[in-house]
Amino acid sequence: MQPRHDRTPEPTSSPLRRWGPIAAVMVILAVVTGVALTRGGGDGGGGEGEQAGGPTASTKPIKLPEGVVTWSMAQDQDLDVTFPEACDEESGMVAIPFIFRSECFANVEDNGGATAKGVTGDTIKVVAWIPAEDDPVRGLVLERIGFDATNAEIRETYQGFVDIFNRYYQTYGRKVTLDFIEASGSILDSTAARSDAIRAAEDLGAFAVLGGPVIGSAWTDELHARGIVCIACPGISEPEPTVFSIPPTSGQVRSHLSAYVSEKLA
Repeated sequence: MQPRHDRTPEPTSSPLRRWGPIAAVMVILAVVTGVALTRGGGDGGGGEGEQAGGPTASTKPIKLPEGVVTWSMAQDQDLDVTFPEACDEESGMVAIPFIFRSECFANVEDNGGATAKGVTGDTIKVVAWIPAEDDPVRGLVLERIGFDATNAEIRETYQGFVDIFNRYYQTYGRKVTLDFIEASGSILDSTAARSDAIRAAEDLGAFAVLGGPVIGSAWTDELHARGIVCIACPGISEPEPTVFSIPPTSGQVRSHLSAYVSEKLA
């Protein structure tokens, strides 16, 4: 199923206003990763040394919204900016023992207030999807991988990570507030998935959602059509700019393959 394009597009706005909470997306990604590491049985690694993706990592530069300043940008351009107390000034990374910690982001005088749906000057609304507790398909899948956490434990884990990252990560004076939406049907039910996505967007007023039913694209399609950030959601063919799925998209696979062939095999 392809993303729907039958809605009237919203007026365009500047990158800073539309993506002002960009660091919140990084916080959300960290939350998802943390939950996966905690509930998935992995040890998560260390976290004391330089992390991949940090200011010294050999990666291609990422284009950031206008007004966003990282630690490495401030050092390279000798910018007069301040950073949160949670920034490790020796490494330029967030001072938290987490393998996927990010580079520090500078403070701003004005965060722009209500820059997007689900965002105010003080809060960023995030909604985490969890499967129905009595979904037989969920039970079968999770039993096969040895995952026995209850929904209550999943909620507690999500909230714990949000509390941690709210404390240490840059969110420009805002706090991530977390709501939950429990699936109204089986993970195979695309009608229920689309209905739940509408509920997350309209009733809960999400800026971003975490997770979703792993089978089918109705959930992701609906959120993508509404311009809502969707992290760890089932992938769709045209995810940009709001969908961040865990498995790589076909375009990303082709890009990595092309880069490997041209850089390693040429």
